Amino acid sequence: MFLPHKGKQRAKKLEEIINSPKISIFYEAPHRIEKLIDELKILIPEREIFLAKELTKIHETYIKAKVKDVTISNPKGEWV
Repeated sequence: MFLPHKGKQRAKKLEEIINSPKISIFYEAPHRIEKLIDELKILIPEREIFLAKELTKIHETYIKAKVKDVTISNPKGEWV
């Protein structure tokens, strides 16, 4: 799923995802991934998340950590 870009729709969708018992998978643009992490640090700092960058490519990158501990050093690329 793709999150809305901004505003109340984005906040509502994030709340929906956070409160759902289901596992959620969504895609974020490189120029918005840091914003998403910052939003999640406020909403769910202790929750563990898994991020993947450039799946099926030579420079695949994975991050599995609590949201509060995630830092994105190079946001360029496709994020899941």
